[in-house]
Amino acid sequence: MRTICNSTALLGLAGFLFASGASAASFTNLYTFSADAFGSGPNPPATNSDGVSPNGLVLSGNTIYGTALGGGLHGDGTIFRLDADGSHFTNLFDFNLGTYDPQHVTYSNSTGDYPNPGLLLVSNTLYGTTFYGGVFDAGTVFRINTDGSGFAVVFSFAFTNGQSPSSGLTLYNNALYGTTTGGGTNQSGTVFKINLADLSFAKIFDFTNDAEPYGGLVVSTNSLYGFARFGASGNGYVYGIGIPGGFSHLFDFDGTNASRPYSTPTLSGNTLFGISYSGGVYGGGNVFRIGTDGQHFTNLYSFPRQSGANTSGANPNDSAGLVLSGNVLYGTTSVSGSGGQGTVFQLNTDGSGFTVLHSFQYTDGAEPESLVLSGGTLYGLTSYGFQGISLGDGGVYALILHPTLNLTLSGNHSILTWNDPSYFLYTAPTITNIFTKLTGTGSPYTNSVAGTQRFFQLRPN
Repeated sequence: MRTICNSTALLGLAGFLFASGASAASFTNLYTFSADAFGSGPNPPATNSDGVSPNGLVLSGNTIYGTALGGGLHGDGTIFRLDADGSHFTNLFDFNLGTYDPQHVTYSNSTGDYPNPGLLLVSNTLYGTTFYGGVFDAGTVFRINTDGSGFAVVFSFAFTNGQSPSSGLTLYNNALYGTTTGGGTNQSGTVFKINLADLSFAKIFDFTNDAEPYGGLVVSTNSLYGFARFGASGNGYVYGIGIPGGFSHLFDFDGTNASRPYSTPTLSGNTLFGISYSGGVYGGGNVFRIGTDGQHFTNLYSFPRQSGANTSGANPNDSAGLVLSGNVLYGTTSVSGSGGQGTVFQLNTDGSGFTVLHSFQYTDGAEPESLVLSGGTLYGLTSYGFQGISLGDGGVYALILHPTLNLTLSGNHSILTWNDPSYFLYTAPTITNIFTKLTGTGSPYTNSVAGTQRFFQLRPN
């Protein structure tokens, strides 16, 4: 059991231990996006000064960079920047779909439309993608300096080489890799590569059977890994692509184990962690892991279907995927929870320790996504809410994680786990003795229950 006191967690391995009901995280609203106004015409864009529905962020030092899929000057989305404490918000760029030329069926002066989550920071340049826009309104790859200067469309998709990317880019060996949800030879999506040296583009794989990879890619040992949303089974699959080539269909989802993964995989060693929007044991989506060889699939946690009584959340659909720190995974669900509008959760990599860190309820946001962990704080976005109504335009939030020390028993051993790798384990024979640091240890830590009683404590140094 545990007690929380003065930012430390304490456990005594004895017959009687005591637990506190302290919250696992403290929520802070950093920034609320302003109300939008609609223009005139049959399809009026929603415009404002900062953006509508933020959907992706990246953290560099004490600065947050992000994208909003709509709003801004033209209603086509924005790129923004703010300090990690919520101050100094700056709208760096307003996207513009451009002017349509019906004679040539193209757009001129288009910077892209509907920017996707997943900004990639390389030196002082941000790279990203848009779902629409570009010359053929099939999406773009763009770049912009972190001070807002130097915006350029790196590539405009043209259907045959891909259409509508929906996630960010992956950097490997001075090249950018990404996916598109449609287009290509089979109109089922593509994997592409852009060399940073000369910005040359190459399509390196065409999907079949309406695969529609919505998430991005991770790379390990000259191989790319990702999830397809549909495919022949309709439930999606895990795939690998060698660099420079070679496709591997690694594992099929069947609905019961998972269905419709929107996310980018999270890689640790030879293990991929992911989330699915639906399927799982109860049909509300799940968290899973699988080897990069397609073996040893494990369902770590299944979410209930969406309902008012569902306090854990349902339907995780964050294309950025899970955040991994030590042996703890952090993620979001798009709906349900005690507030009805999604949750932030944590889960150990072995499937134990599921905890809801925060439930949203419009007044503090709705449909959370795009988590980033820095120190003991999770930063994230909500697509809607924050203005007290269902049509609020979303915001940026922070969850300050409190260190929690947990105990499970396995045979003659006790296993201690904690959720913050910046904290270290200390031990003493009694609670009044001096606690000494256990060097070279991390979560999880295994201790024999035989012998004399020992007390353990977490400290930040």
